[in-house]
Amino acid sequence: MDLFTFDANQLEVAKFLCNHLVDYDNASSIAAKFAFDLYKMEYMEYLGRD
Repeated sequence: MDLFTFDANQLEVAKFLCNHLVDYDNASSIAAKFAFDLYKMEYMEYLGRD
């Protein structure tokens, strides 16, 4: 995700790769990569963790 500078692009990549997560319990560490809370919340909602 660090290759992408915009949160919107990072969110697309994170959503695309979420099917390959091994440890869903630490998905919040991926959400911490986003600069804006809007994208953090959207990612967590996408994972089903409100």
